[in-house]
Amino acid sequence: MSEAPSESVSIKDLLQEIREDAAHIFEKKTPSILARLREELPSNLPAIDGDVQLLRSLLWSLIAAGSINATEDSFLTLEAEQNTSTLDVSVRFQPNPMFVLVTQNTSDVGLKKIGKASLEKSGSQYIAYLRVRTLAEKLGGNVWVELPRQQTAVLHVFIPRIRNRKVSADTQPKTLVIEDNRQIGMLLELYFKHERYQTASAGNGSEGFELAKDFQPDLITLDVMMPEMDGWQTLKAIKSDEQTRDIPIIVISVLRDVQVGFEFGASDYITKPVDRDDLLVAAHRLMGLESNRASKRPESVNRVLLSSLQHQALAPTLEAILPDAEIIECDIEANGQKLFSDQNGTIALFDLRSPEHAAVMATRLQLHPATKNIPCVGLSIDTPVEVISKHLGAAFDQILSEDQLPEFFL
Repeated sequence: MSEAPSESVSIKDLLQEIREDAAHIFEKKTPSILARLREELPSNLPAIDGDVQLLRSLLWSLIAAGSINATEDSFLTLEAEQNTSTLDVSVRFQPNPMFVLVTQNTSDVGLKKIGKASLEKSGSQYIAYLRVRTLAEKLGGNVWVELPRQQTAVLHVFIPRIRNRKVSADTQPKTLVIEDNRQIGMLLELYFKHERYQTASAGNGSEGFELAKDFQPDLITLDVMMPEMDGWQTLKAIKSDEQTRDIPIIVISVLRDVQVGFEFGASDYITKPVDRDDLLVAAHRLMGLESNRASKRPESVNRVLLSSLQHQALAPTLEAILPDAEIIECDIEANGQKLFSDQNGTIALFDLRSPEHAAVMATRLQLHPATKNIPCVGLSIDTPVEVISKHLGAAFDQILSEDQLPEFFL
């Protein structure tokens, strides 16, 4: 999927578009979701730069995730707050028992990243959360959960207000490690060097600030507890200087002052001990180095995956168009992540008459390493392609109308 041009758009405008188009593309339950939605958005909320289609899909997915995790009679409150370099868009709700069950096994307070192991057992709630996270990461952002307090919970999405600068895939990214513990600093540098990054290091905040101006890294990792000039002072200094303010910064600390980090301009926050994969995924995302999923259909299609719910409706049409192809009914909800190691010639096709369900299934394929490169194609049967693409296009590599299907495959 080619990268869409960056535009400036307001959250209020996107929300209004969602309200206007909801009746055309979403299931019957959607109007009730929007009827429960309250807006508490500041009047001076700034516009945000990014792919408008992705932003629109993210906003709807955030609202839907809040609804899935809320009690049936809970209102959803959409809020937003401007930080130094990010926009915090959140939905507040009264959590249902499953959400409380998923999060009660932690003693952490404030903002937290909920891991896969905790959420897997929650079914649709887990998928809803992952969909928000996937879309946020495509925009260089991240998702945090504010655990239940006083019968409320909050899902936060932190989105860069200005699009992170991209690093060319054929150049060596430059990283600066600011860490007073030399052993930890050397370990972080080793992680980056194994990925062929150029690295530099500083043992304190003042040295790191000066080196950031000279070295001009594509990414900075920053410890908080340092002598003389601590991490918060260093973060403020870097974000206040014209030469360095656009450099994404990952705060790495034993402290859990996540909200403080975002308020001061951090792009992400990782707690010690540092997990190598978490660090590299965050680094790749912030520098725009994530590998793109397949953007075109294979030269020849020999296998089409259909969900169990859609097999009966679409299989006869596909068998007529592709008589030599294997049309596979796949229960993605149950075992879709145990798919084929050989993905050559494979396409996943989704009937968009149930668009939310299709988007969730496409997201599951995209998230799993074994299936993430399978092109996901949506088929819009009774809704104009341009309408459904505006809201759900981010979940699919391509969206077709019914009369475009034969030409696409042949």
